[in-house]
Amino acid sequence: MSAEELLRVDDHLAQCAECRALVAQGIERSVRQVRDMFSADHLTEAQLDDYALRRPMQADLMRHIDRCEECRVDAEDLRRHADSTRETGPEAGAELPGADASNNAVTGRKMRFPLRSIAAALAVAALGLSVWLALNRRRAAIEETKSVAGEARREFAFELPAPYREEIHAAMNSGSLRIPESIAAMAARPIQLRSAGTVPTSFHVVSPLATAVVEDAPVFRWTALDGATFSVSVYDDQFRLVTKSRPLKSLEWSPDKPLVRKTVYRWEVKAVRGGHTQSAPAPTEPEAKFFVLSVTDARRLGAAHAAMPDDPLAMGILYANSGVLDLARRELSAAALASDPARISLAERFLGQLQLGQPQLGQPK
Repeated sequence: MSAEELLRVDDHLAQCAECRALVAQGIERSVRQVRDMFSADHLTEAQLDDYALRRPMQADLMRHIDRCEECRVDAEDLRRHADSTRETGPEAGAELPGADASNNAVTGRKMRFPLRSIAAALAVAALGLSVWLALNRRRAAIEETKSVAGEARREFAFELPAPYREEIHAAMNSGSLRIPESIAAMAARPIQLRSAGTVPTSFHVVSPLATAVVEDAPVFRWTALDGATFSVSVYDDQFRLVTKSRPLKSLEWSPDKPLVRKTVYRWEVKAVRGGHTQSAPAPTEPEAKFFVLSVTDARRLGAAHAAMPDDPLAMGILYANSGVLDLARRELSAAALASDPARISLAERFLGQLQLGQPQLGQPK
């Protein structure tokens, strides 16, 4: 084939699994044939000469000729040549002398192996090289898609704004988030029972929970409880009351005054219904703790969101590395719905890492 035809075949094989399988089978057969040609299982030159000259042969050798197509073709060719030589030679009808393995008097060949078979094997080997290149190109493409450190991810990382490129690139390259230990410890800390005999319910705090927050007046959210009136209390790390809401019917609330940044807080919500009061978190649940980011960190994340408003994977990494796990989960969940398999794989991987440290509500930690 011409160079252009070979390139077309190579491109087709890279895409067509059925043709690759067919060519692979052909290569296997050809390799087996070449191996058989040089195998000691075939008849020797002297044994082929005996057959060609119609000399007596052992029964097992005759059975081998019947079973082995390669030997049978060679033997019949030699016999026809020998018969022709008897009829046309200077001493027609006389038995020709035997021949050694180096120069056969019957055939005049120095090798028993047909050039046509060897040429075919070499041709298949050449095609095999093309198939090998195609298969490896395909394999490389698959590995690139699956690999966390694939070239596509590296190119994506280098398209990011310079202030965030290195951090996002490192997460994509390693497949790991760098969640601050202080934030991870909020969910991992053992729970001290505050009372006994509490019956678990569906009434829970939702957010912020074991996370950092960007805003200094975050929105507090909790689940519903039919017919209840709610109130939220926020405490500092020394259990001193910082702020408290008025009675609420809604399921969220934000304080009127900002909280102090770079500070850890605890909070709870109480539900009053029919003269009974119920608190969340329950005594057997993790404390609802959160951390308010510094001004510098908050501004950095705000600038990043302004620079990459449509890149949830990048923002999910930045939020997670800053400890803002609630927003990280939101962004990475959006990234997991993307059309790019590489981004989906990374987003799901990162979400799994966030899930490991997420408090389990409704049961003891």
